[in-house]
Amino acid sequence: MMKLSIAVFIAIASATALSAQDHIHITEEKIGSTTILFIENSWFCPYTVDFELEMNNASADRPLPIRMVVPARARIRLVSIEPKLNARWSYRYNYNYAFGDADNARHDDDYVYQLPYEKGKSFFIGQGYNGAYSHKGEKAIDFVMPEGTPICAAREGVVIKVKQDSNRGCASASCKEHGNFVLIYHPDGSIANYAHLRHRGSAVKEGDKVKKGQVIGYSGNTGWSSAPHLHFDVYVPGYKNTRTGATTFFQTSGSDKTLLEEKKRYEW
Repeated sequence: MMKLSIAVFIAIASATALSAQDHIHITEEKIGSTTILFIENSWFCPYTVDFELEMNNASADRPLPIRMVVPARARIRLVSIEPKLNARWSYRYNYNYAFGDADNARHDDDYVYQLPYEKGKSFFIGQGYNGAYSHKGEKAIDFVMPEGTPICAAREGVVIKVKQDSNRGCASASCKEHGNFVLIYHPDGSIANYAHLRHRGSAVKEGDKVKKGQVIGYSGNTGWSSAPHLHFDVYVPGYKNTRTGATTFFQTSGSDKTLLEEKKRYEW
């Protein structure tokens, strides 16, 4: 048997990238003449994987190509390869991936979020949906608040990515990659992004399950930011692009279910 070199092609589309490079693994096992390929997801959220297989003098036990959702912390049989008798044979594969369930995740638009700060506090919305400064085409919200303000989970979920090693920020897109953040994966497959946290400003780690209202970090001024604030958005991941969604919130004044507006103050 001759096994050709493996070609792996990676595609990620995300507002805040979550790479599967260290999370998705394909391994093989031998049972007699059969080669069985397994795929393992070692991370805390599902990944959608498109798998292609090229064979010479061999056959697969299932139709190709394969698209599948690999659950968090799971190892799944992918395909079995059977060579022809008395023939020189080979195979090679490649795969693309996106985190989450790229085909079926849908934001629950009826879910009502909690404002992402402590009860009794109120903060001003400096930039709202489709804001002219940096939210063009995004349903994102900037809460203006002093650096070090406790940030609370607006919804329950599992922490899938934390960046807190940056101490750099500036008022231009050149600093975008330097922003600290926490990403939380929700039960409906959407992801909340809490961004611009201060240096070492996370109170959670990857894999933690968090409850609504739990302190997850502290606001800052890192990344593409002209003043201390919290950037909050919820998006549904996909292969080619992510889709940010509108979120409604409970508050103590006015309506109990509110779409937040730019240049207004909201109290929880």
